[in-house]
Amino acid sequence: MAVTRNRIIYQSEALFVGSTPATGYEFSLGNSGDNLLKQIHGVQNVDYDFSTAREDVNQLGQLAAIDQIILTPPTVTLNASYVQRNVLNEQRLGLYVSGDQSAVKNLIDKTEDERNYYIFIAGEGQDAVGSNLGRVHAIGNGFVSSYGAQGAVGQLPTASFTVEGLNFVGYAEASGDIPAVIPSNGQRVQGVQFTMPTATSGAVGQINALRPGDISVDIGNAGIGISGLHIQSYNLSVDLTREAITALGTVFPFSREIQFPVNATMSIEALIRDIGPGSLDQILCNDQSYTLKVTVREPNCTGGLGDVKIAYELRGAKVDSQNFSTSIGPNKTVTLNFNGQIGGPQQTDKGLFISGSLI
Repeated sequence: MAVTRNRIIYQSEALFVGSTPATGYEFSLGNSGDNLLKQIHGVQNVDYDFSTAREDVNQLGQLAAIDQIILTPPTVTLNASYVQRNVLNEQRLGLYVSGDQSAVKNLIDKTEDERNYYIFIAGEGQDAVGSNLGRVHAIGNGFVSSYGAQGAVGQLPTASFTVEGLNFVGYAEASGDIPAVIPSNGQRVQGVQFTMPTATSGAVGQINALRPGDISVDIGNAGIGISGLHIQSYNLSVDLTREAITALGTVFPFSREIQFPVNATMSIEALIRDIGPGSLDQILCNDQSYTLKVTVREPNCTGGLGDVKIAYELRGAKVDSQNFSTSIGPNKTVTLNFNGQIGGPQQTDKGLFISGSLI
């Protein structure tokens, strides 16, 4: 008889992502060979839900609806965040991390877009790390719909992402048919298996966390009326809003395509060191574009610069707004909000570019 569980806490869960496409195999040789499920390390939280929209069917002669029909399939949403160590998690989510092309290149050209997501749940009181025996919640046919990265003084740098999926499945064991559905008929994919690999605390040789003291932010000479900044925080965000592509005769959307244009935004808060010249009216004649750079390095105790673990570049960014704040007690601050559009795979002067180390 199965032991009744009283609760589930953070020690018992681990997040994994599958291969592309979502309806394909999760092993290198069909249902055998190397396991293609990859773990997202450093996870801080995972939230997932689904909702349905119903259409009332009414008719003359009756006050209440005679039925409530689901016209569109439910959308499953997964939100997660993790402490950053390198760009391995970003690569596993399908982002392009070589730095010479747009970070969303693989999502645009569909080479790394749709995949399944698995939340492994170990037994009560058991660490998920070191185990592959337990239960699973899984999201099928998932598409990344947003990505963000944050860093601040006194805080570990983190990243977050959102996934929109077509299906949700709960498993009593850590294996079974994959959660993906065939969009044309809405049926689960049959005969394609997954098995949860053993969860680990991190990849071999990987550091556990990066420090705010090893982060540098370069915004050039952006801003009006300021000549020096002590940067306190940054917040980078890319919303990849998805449009469900449907057709008569199909149960599920046969694709969820990114709606263009796509904007990447970055908000930077800083203490003002000094006041400099500048005038708002000059923007009309000289509206400059900027390249914003965030570099996160490995700690180096010898006094030199550590190896680059994560690097973001937002190219072709424009200043959207600039907010000064002064109050009794705190130092005078400024918040700069930038906006830049994502370009095509061949365009290298605009968009978000990610690079760094995979270990």
